[in-house]
Amino acid sequence: MYRFNGPTKADIVVHYDHPLADRKMEFYVKVENVFNQQAYENGFIGPKAWAIGGLRLKY
Repeated sequence: MYRFNGPTKADIVVHYDHPLADRKMEFYVKVENVFNQQAYENGFIGPKAWAIGGLRLKY
């Protein structure tokens, strides 16, 4: 049996809705592994810190 250290992995998601007349614009940012810890997922080394962001327009 393999044992791995248990680092703390923190993720953050920020979401903002901005109304535009009859539409809505959404902004979002997601950051995973904020503290850049080496973590294991299913026995394999997981990714370091990474982020994604976007913009969505709803009609």
